[in-house]
Amino acid sequence: MLYTIKYIFLNDVRGDFFLKPVIGITAGYKADEKDITIKEKENRRKIYNFITRDYANAINKSGGIAVILPTPNSSEDTYSIMDKLDGVVLSGGNDINPVICRQCADEFTGSLTCRRDDQELDILDYVFKKRSIPVLGICRGTQIINAYFGGTLILNINSKIEHKQNKIPRYKAVHSVDIVEDSQLREIVKKKNIFVNSIHHQAIGNVGDGLKVSAKSSDNIIEAVESIDDNYNIIGVQWHPEIMYDIDEACKNLFIDFVMNCKKFN
Repeated sequence: MLYTIKYIFLNDVRGDFFLKPVIGITAGYKADEKDITIKEKENRRKIYNFITRDYANAINKSGGIAVILPTPNSSEDTYSIMDKLDGVVLSGGNDINPVICRQCADEFTGSLTCRRDDQELDILDYVFKKRSIPVLGICRGTQIINAYFGGTLILNINSKIEHKQNKIPRYKAVHSVDIVEDSQLREIVKKKNIFVNSIHHQAIGNVGDGLKVSAKSSDNIIEAVESIDDNYNIIGVQWHPEIMYDIDEACKNLFIDFVMNCKKFN
């Protein structure tokens, strides 16, 4: 019944009355089934999907319609939902499982959401095998994109630069990034250097085949990647532009450009 209701809703928002692109946002997942306690099984309300409001606000203000994508039960469910979308945001969240990058977790690895990892890899599989709708990766989402292309992780950043701002408000920039001159990102933000917030301890290690680096911080941490093949519109940034949307022009432009590209598919 839940999927039936969702199907009707997505078809409604795709009707002629709505000319805006429908954009899915992947959601955080509280726990994998193996981590659910007996008490939680008795009270299913404790198991939930979620996103922060900033993601939807940024999409809606940029001219799109934001739809939260819950963690599905199967790859087939993911594909069915993707058929109704014009673009997708792979949002931030928990650490990704190093295993998908052929690496082992260490003492710095935080909580994992393996079902979400699988969902987002299925989404990228859909984009490459069925419909090349635009993809915007944010923080964790950028690392998932890199993992899909065969890249690796830095499991814990060791740097004097602030990459995980715990005591500073998240809407404030904490370090600068240099944008590669001949990149799609540079064309979007129209600046060679921008200041960003930062809420991560994992980062991209080796860049996957099919991706190119489009931004780095001064400590050589990769801050953004994008697809090499022009047939795919995939950009991933390591910062959180949705949080800075209302106060930073470059962050706003990133979403506006993304939504404009999504309109080509609605």
